[in-house]
Amino acid sequence: MKTLAQQVLKVSEDNTWNENLNVGYWISPLGETFPVDQNHIITIITNPQKFGLTKKDIQKVYKKHKEKIGSEGNAREELIVDAVNRGWIRVRSYQRYGDITWSINVKRLTKRVKDHITNFFQKLSKGTSYVGGEVMIDSPTGVDRFSPDEITQYALYNESFEGPISHKLTFKKSVHDD
Repeated sequence: MKTLAQQVLKVSEDNTWNENLNVGYWISPLGETFPVDQNHIITIITNPQKFGLTKKDIQKVYKKHKEKIGSEGNAREELIVDAVNRGWIRVRSYQRYGDITWSINVKRLTKRVKDHITNFFQKLSKGTSYVGGEVMIDSPTGVDRFSPDEITQYALYNESFEGPISHKLTFKKSVHDD
């Protein structure tokens, strides 16, 4: 099984980027981390029960927006926002020409969410000597920007933070794993 870093960064033996890559993950409210096979909306559509939905709920949203199920329009946005509002964390990395940008969507940057994000980047950094780029954490209050290294060093917490954080994050091979 590939390490998280190998899955995300696709590094070569000399630790240089070797291809353009977009990788996504869902982190559940309980800290289970699932890779996204195709895209975030397909993961919701094929596993509605994980996200507290039924197939009918999904059909209703797509019908309301007059869109084909699986399309990436307004229905997709509504369903992803609903998942985030239910406590799911959406993680996407965009790698272009050697630069990586992380986009993370959260409802609120609570301690639990900070723990999950910090654990994610700590786990990621264990698999490679370099995890770079910029992390943009998007919540209703705005966008916060960090480097992955800053996050692994607890930058999401305030000065009174004394650690250690809970390590309840579990990585699954698939959203289908239970």
